[in-house]
Amino acid sequence: MKRLDVIQKKVSLVFQLIDDYTEKSVVTARVRESTGCCQAINKRDGYYVFINLEPKEYIFTIEAPNFLKVTKKIDLALAQEPVIIKVRLQHGVFSNLLNNATRILGRLDNKTGQPQANHSFMLAVISKANNLRLVEDAKKGSTKIKVYGGDKYSLEGRKLLIAEKEKYSFIEIEGYDPEEDCFRLNQPLDLNYKTGAVLYHSWQMETNHKGEFMLPIPLTLINEDKTLKLKVFIDSGVIDEELIVSLGDSNRLIIKAV
Repeated sequence: MKRLDVIQKKVSLVFQLIDDYTEKSVVTARVRESTGCCQAINKRDGYYVFINLEPKEYIFTIEAPNFLKVTKKIDLALAQEPVIIKVRLQHGVFSNLLNNATRILGRLDNKTGQPQANHSFMLAVISKANNLRLVEDAKKGSTKIKVYGGDKYSLEGRKLLIAEKEKYSFIEIEGYDPEEDCFRLNQPLDLNYKTGAVLYHSWQMETNHKGEFMLPIPLTLINEDKTLKLKVFIDSGVIDEELIVSLGDSNRLIIKAV
């Protein structure tokens, strides 16, 4: 009986890896658990499966050619089996998969004009074409929100900026619950937001050793006049940027930290 109890407590974890820009499955990744206690089964369709895991916290790293490395902390202590997590992989500066994509090729500088190498920051696209809004109040500490607009399942795994006047929060969509018609968040909200608050597409950017970064931009987020408005959150500062975009090409941007 004790042996059966132990088996029943084991859980499975599935990572679904997709290209954040093309939405295509990423089949060439390597997914590793930090202690090496278990190995992923690559199903060759974008799904990477871990089986018979103890119900505890784990740290996983995800690496694939042309994409930025991702680290995920997953708590399986109260998990329902199986746990499926969609991870959107972002392209690195030297990705060779985006030759015809409209993209930002940027550099992050510090106050003295020197490139900031290996630095993390958040970037949000403030688009007039955006139609994502809260359809009911969202309270601090909540792990669920209701949103109007967009393809429900296409938001899974995405990072979004909630904006209400000068109040901002970044969230990550863990999944969509069709029964409640709401989105599950990967962590509780840190502020209160009212019905009508706007949600913008955002990305966590990582500069390389030269302070460079690259982001392909979906055409649906570019305004009709080919302008692109950005909000950049670096450390404790917020910077507004605007670009006139050349479609199907690299668009240079230098961001100087405040």
